[in-house]
Amino acid sequence: MKRIVFGLLFSVVASVAAGQCRLEPAEDIAQSSPSACKTYYDNVFALLFGGFSEKPEARYASLPSFTEEYAFSLEKDKKGYRIVSTTLTANYRYATRRKNVKTRLSKKHTSESLAVSLRELFRLLIRQIEEPSPDEARRGSDGTTYFFASTDNEGKTAVGETWSPEPASALGRLVGICNDPHAVGNRSTGGRHDRTGEELLGRIRTLTSDLSGNE
Repeated sequence: MKRIVFGLLFSVVASVAAGQCRLEPAEDIAQSSPSACKTYYDNVFALLFGGFSEKPEARYASLPSFTEEYAFSLEKDKKGYRIVSTTLTANYRYATRRKNVKTRLSKKHTSESLAVSLRELFRLLIRQIEEPSPDEARRGSDGTTYFFASTDNEGKTAVGETWSPEPASALGRLVGICNDPHAVGNRSTGGRHDRTGEELLGRIRTLTSDLSGNE
């Protein structure tokens, strides 16, 4: 009996992970009705994106329920490609004094091969954005919402999002890549995601190849 229950549980988890390979379209916060949620998003994005380019090659934001929000932007400057990272000093949603929440910013240049591969991965994901089916639409009060944005060759920026994907899913692997300190400038992650640049590049290319089959 235990084997049957475990097998069913594994099948459910595997099917959920297999289905998490496309971003959902992100709501246009600027056009939404006034609410506590809109106020939160307006303010937290202003803090996280304040030092970013308006036309990022790739942009990532992580909004956890209880820990500090953070983001990075892949940008091109005169010296090449750089990753600009921001981390809030406290979780903005539950801060008792939101005015005291500040932004820690760091910048780090990265190789062209890694930057271009990361940009192409983000562009691929943006092209594949679709509305979730009723079975896939799941949100909870706890968890983390992730936002991904990229600017195409015509200068148009699009944004997709996902909520707490299974680690083994394509979107879970994407989050793992974006949380790597090599992908988010100098932000410290306690060594949990410490990877060499070559390994990170390999993971980006593998995920891009896997997702290319969805087009």
